[in-house]
This record gives sequence, C-alpha cells and structure tokens, in this order.
Amino acid sequence: MVAYVDSSFVELTQEYVPTDTISIRVTLGREQLANAQVVLKHLFMNNEWSLPPLYTDGNGTVALHLGALNYNSKANEVEPFFWVYVNGQNTGRNVTSTGTGQTHLVEIDLVGSSLQVQSSLMR
Repeated sequence: MVAYVDSSFVELTQEYVPTDTISIRVTLGREQLANAQVVLKHLFMNNEWSLPPLYTDGNGTVALHLGALNYNSKANEVEPFFWVYVNGQNTGRNVTSTGTGQTHLVEIDLVGSSLQVQSSLMR
C-alpha cells in the first residue's frame, strides 16, 4: 500500500497488514549503487503488476514492508512472490513475505552484462 505525497510515493503497508521487511542492496562490484531503480513485479490473474518504483539510497539500499501474498481461491495464475527488477532488468531473483515480522536481505551485484545475485535471510 502506498500513498502519493509531495510528488513521491510513501509506503504504508505496515500500517494496515502484518509484514516482513525486505531490504534490497544493489552493488556494482564492491561499490554501493545509489539511485538504482528497484521495481517488484508480480503475476496476478494473468496480468503483470508492478509496485511503484523505489530508488536505492546512498548505501545502495532500498527497504520496504511487504505483506503476505494471500489471495482467495478465485485468483488464478498467481505467483507467490515478486520478481526484483533493477534499472529495468530482471535480476532473476524474487522476494516474498510471510507477514510474520521477518527481515529479508537480498544482495544484488550488477557485474558486467550478467547479474550475480546472492540472498540471505536475517533473523
């Protein structure tokens, strides 16, 4: 859930539903990549849906609160995760939420023409 305030989006999901914190760090080799565009995309009822774009901070990090992807039985063709896109390119990495307050750290290293992705779960 987001609100549009003063020409930018404000993320409000954690105010309404139980969430996990998703922290995505983007690097280029050893350098943290500031202002990288991060978009989460999701297949829902045969259509691709995107969350509003987020941009990494000076540490190459973007954090968001994501609720569990719970849909009713009428929602066919649902991916139980979001694909992570950086600067318009699918990283091949996905994120999801259990809605139980966990913190997930995803590290994405953009090296050369291929994406090297590592992730870990922080508790």
